[in-house]
Amino acid sequence: VKQLFNLDCHIESKQGYTEVAVHSVTLTHWWEACGFTKLEPHEGHSGKGYVPRIPNSILYTNSRQCYTSFLRGLFEADGTVTNGVPCWTTAQSTFSAQVKTLMLALGFPTTTKHDISGWGQSTLYVLRLLNQSYNAPFKEQIGFMGARKHEAIKVSVLSQSARHDFIYLEQPLLAGALRATSNQHNALAISTRRYGAVTRSSLKRLYEETQNLSIGHALGFYYDKVASNEDGGEQLTYDLSVPENVTYIANGFVSHNTIGLVMDCDTTGIEPDFALVKFKKLAGGGYFKIINQSVPSALTYLGYSPEQIDDIIKYCVGHGTLQGSPAIDHDALKAAGFDDEALARIEAALPSAFELGFAFSPFVLGEEFCRANLNLTDEQINSREGILPHLGFSKADIAAANDYVCGTMTVEGAPHLRDEHLPVFDCANRCGRKGTRFLSPGSHLHMMAAAQPFISGAISKTINTPANTTITEVEDIYMKAWRLMLKAVAIYRDGSKLSQPLNSMGAEDEADEAEEEAPGIPLTQRVMQLAAAGADNMAREVRRQKLPNRRAGYTQKATIQGHNIYVRTGEYEDGELGEIFIDMHKEGAAFRSVMNCFAIAVSLGLQYGVPLEEYVDAFVYTRFEPSGRVIGNDHIKMVTSVIDYVFRELAICYLDRLDLAHLPEGHEATQPDSVQNLEGQPTKPRAVPLNIGPATVATPSPHLQPAALTNGNGNGHTNTNGAAANTTNGHTPHTSAHAELAQTSVLLKPEPTRSEQIAEARLKGYEGDNCPECGQFTMVRNGTCMKCASCGSTSGCS
Repeated sequence: VKQLFNLDCHIESKQGYTEVAVHSVTLTHWWEACGFTKLEPHEGHSGKGYVPRIPNSILYTNSRQCYTSFLRGLFEADGTVTNGVPCWTTAQSTFSAQVKTLMLALGFPTTTKHDISGWGQSTLYVLRLLNQSYNAPFKEQIGFMGARKHEAIKVSVLSQSARHDFIYLEQPLLAGALRATSNQHNALAISTRRYGAVTRSSLKRLYEETQNLSIGHALGFYYDKVASNEDGGEQLTYDLSVPENVTYIANGFVSHNTIGLVMDCDTTGIEPDFALVKFKKLAGGGYFKIINQSVPSALTYLGYSPEQIDDIIKYCVGHGTLQGSPAIDHDALKAAGFDDEALARIEAALPSAFELGFAFSPFVLGEEFCRANLNLTDEQINSREGILPHLGFSKADIAAANDYVCGTMTVEGAPHLRDEHLPVFDCANRCGRKGTRFLSPGSHLHMMAAAQPFISGAISKTINTPANTTITEVEDIYMKAWRLMLKAVAIYRDGSKLSQPLNSMGAEDEADEAEEEAPGIPLTQRVMQLAAAGADNMAREVRRQKLPNRRAGYTQKATIQGHNIYVRTGEYEDGELGEIFIDMHKEGAAFRSVMNCFAIAVSLGLQYGVPLEEYVDAFVYTRFEPSGRVIGNDHIKMVTSVIDYVFRELAICYLDRLDLAHLPEGHEATQPDSVQNLEGQPTKPRAVPLNIGPATVATPSPHLQPAALTNGNGNGHTNTNGAAANTTNGHTPHTSAHAELAQTSVLLKPEPTRSEQIAEARLKGYEGDNCPECGQFTMVRNGTCMKCASCGSTSGCS
């Protein structure tokens, strides 16, 4: 302290230790400015409230020496040695997780033990090394400042010291290494058979004997089992320059595909270009062309002359004008009815157009000009092919002019370019319609593997694959990534998202390729392909499936906080939900009208094929008044809004979503007697298969259907062909004695009595209160407060 800050220390003996303190306001201000202080207490804290952390200034150094020095101070202050193994203790869970991560980054896996403090009021988090095999490197790299603790660390060379520290190797690699030595063949073979892996200590000895580089590389990693792999859900972003569906978070940074424009570069790291020429779909509509700016520099480096480079660039990106264009030039257009003013508008639109048809559109020329000067009908003006074919130009003429004006978007086939230089310009995808070359997924993996040893976290990079990539090929990519020791991979199949922001070909090219590769495909699949290619307007081809004039359904009445609500449904002949009606009273005309319009919108969506699951996931737990207790429904007892109630009801009855019900499965919804089928008779309860001995019989069931009977289309489509189901052995059980016996005397499960239900709820710790967030009656005692066992929310203080 004297050397660094020219300050004196105050030394005071305490019970069991000696305190060394420095009193200086200036040093305190400097300490705070450097970000070394603990986090300030939050409002309503208990005790001192200050939260320790690893300062960002330490983490940003990315220095192993700095990390080990910091940890050495931590272990000296709050660490000890238990049974020869270093341990470190803290009362803060977040701080414990930070130190655990930092230790693992340095190659020291740890285990965490939860202990109780001496005062009995808080939990202590005790970190210790995984096993004694890590004691020696810990002692060498981190250790303790004091000699007493440092010498207490035991260094063991026993093979048992590395138990449960396994390393996973490919079988051919391990077999090849064992052929070079026979000293440990039996032990390694037994370990591989039993655990599918070998211990670190055994593999170290094998490496010392064989000096196999692949084994040495594997020893540099710690392997652990994945506890869970779950979807993290949508993450909030705060970049308003692009829509959220093309924005992503990688390694904590908000990023998107236009960041390269801001940075004035073609790619943003270990990432090949998407294509030499690509088209970005703008958030507000329209497109703009992005051209790789590194091509001229690369051609110059390869020794091409300026004239040759100019020819290659024009072949790739086009001339940007109709002057000198083959087949379609100013003279040909004037003969077709174009005037100078129209030609000027076309020339102004050509530099940013990625297809000739975009410049020859009614948005550029004007619909009135197309009708009056070009004598085109409304159908011809708005046709998918554009207006050029209707002016007498052939497909070959349009293609030749398109290559001249807008370019081929690839260097393949360019004049002067030698074949041995083509790999220099390979991109993640095929470039343009004529391009055939692209980087293989394996090359993406090798790019990442070359940089992974120098990066502490995962790499934010996409592994691009063609649109026709199979599941087997995706599995192979993941396997190769594991073999190359990558921490994470992100695979993207071209055209797999409807909102793909970048395209290497125009919509017409994509649609033509889809037509050539898969003629006669179903309409829905065709619309998905066209939408993925950017042809959003083609989605209008989807047809509406109207309901029959006389339809079945049911009406459910309920009361929500004194407001009566009637939910009525309409079904197709096969039982699939097709429409809903929502009627309320005690509400003003505006609210009732809004609810009616909402029901109409949902009904139209169902008839156009929108899955009911999508509506349920979007609207369940919607919160507004009226909300609260529900009277009159057998399954739902608490809702957060009218919309929440409606979609809970539909999900329970048509999707078998019993997780959204508040009563056990035994309380099945009933179908009102007023619901009639097309013959005017009351609708019979639908059949549910029941396994009885070797045969499967059918027993009557109310309207509520189990998931096994749905066809998976998302709208609750059920199989109602008769009251009996086929069996696994091919018999028809409803004609047998087993069926009669089952329909008369078989009970699925006796429903528990009310006292049994109360006893079961008390055993689970339920207090009987409903959760303010999800409405479930699963609140349990958590200290002095309550916590919901369903959604995890608390009553406010725990």
